[in-house]
Amino acid sequence: MRRVQLLVPACLLCLFMGAPVGLAQAPATAVVVKVTGDVKVERPDGQSVAAAPEMALKDGDVIRTGAGGAASLKMGEGNVIALQENARLQIGASAPVEGAQARPGPSLLGRLKNVPKGGKVSIGTATSMAGIEGTTFVIKASPDAAESSVGVMEGAVLVESRGEANKSVVVGARKVTRVAEWGKTTITATGSGVPSGRYRPIPVYRDNVQITVVRAKGAGRTQEEAAKKARADLSGRILRAKMGPDTSVADWLVGKDDAYSRLAAFVGAATVLPPTVLPDGGIEVIAEVNLSDLDRVLEQKVPLFEGAVVNVDELRYSLAIGARERLMAERAATLDAQRKLLEAIQGVQITSSTTVQDFALQSDVIKSHVEGVLRGAKALNTQYFSDGTVEVTMGVEGATVAEEINRAAQKDVLGRNCLCKPWTLGLPDYEQLRTFEAEQK
Repeated sequence: MRRVQLLVPACLLCLFMGAPVGLAQAPATAVVVKVTGDVKVERPDGQSVAAAPEMALKDGDVIRTGAGGAASLKMGEGNVIALQENARLQIGASAPVEGAQARPGPSLLGRLKNVPKGGKVSIGTATSMAGIEGTTFVIKASPDAAESSVGVMEGAVLVESRGEANKSVVVGARKVTRVAEWGKTTITATGSGVPSGRYRPIPVYRDNVQITVVRAKGAGRTQEEAAKKARADLSGRILRAKMGPDTSVADWLVGKDDAYSRLAAFVGAATVLPPTVLPDGGIEVIAEVNLSDLDRVLEQKVPLFEGAVVNVDELRYSLAIGARERLMAERAATLDAQRKLLEAIQGVQITSSTTVQDFALQSDVIKSHVEGVLRGAKALNTQYFSDGTVEVTMGVEGATVAEEINRAAQKDVLGRNCLCKPWTLGLPDYEQLRTFEAEQK
């Protein structure tokens, strides 16, 4: 079950992604303003009709988007909800929720600019509830409904762990958080390292001309899906790049809305090279941007990206940089990933005012158990780059984290959900929200 619920004075709106949805309101109904692909409206009497612009949705109606389908609804001046594929919404205060079959990968975009004074807007999924007073937002839910994420364009949103009193976190502008069942999630972090000695970047050529690009791969069932994942990976690589010894691009972008918007649009327009068909029938593509263009967009040089930057395999990296240097870079990247992983675990909310880090400070025993969780972390992925950088992604099972910390505390302090400390909204999501907001103006 994935549910979204909006609360305003004299009006209750309940939206569910991937399950039947209830939406009761007084007395005006939602109006369909845009339809793309397979979108149906199911009436209480069992009739099913194709959704169409200007169609009014009444109490008991269900609007459903199929694969590739999308629909936008207007709920009063300035308030728009956009359902993406495989989502359902039911008009009515009492919607059958329990036992509903979840659908894969639904997400919802919303722009709420005209909430009545003193009103409250709540957006909920199976794992989270988010309180909004008026902003542009995105909500995504996993296929099994075990986790969801809430991203915010501007302002601030209070995100609560569903069914767990006083367990919440404030998500600020251009931030995102995730709420997931401990038993079905993995906490991950990516660290980077470079060889400690002197080395030359690996030259990269295309048609015998040396090029300078930032590149990332993505795979999916379709070329469009693969390109989206490649751009997302490209976004993460750019955001993690260092502007200085202790400042990443993501850190540097805080408060620089113009630069953030330029970079998001830049990554969204990244060149996608011709696709490769994988043995399992999937599609793999490479997205790349020119380094000089990146410097121009940021109006700053990114030191990490001096020289050509593309993915290379371990053998080519070792031959060019050296096996000893590779091991040192891997070690540095692993330590960086472990540090970031520990920060992620420590940032998990226990209550609205207490994190795991706050709780660990109360006891050396608990602190040692929190740090000991890292012993169960595993390297999930290692990538090598032509500038000498190595990236290592580490992960630890959520169930392991919860078991270790609860055992140390001798009671259940973490509850059923992991509520993560907010982090910078990825460039693809930011560009999606920015475009969505622009379309509503």
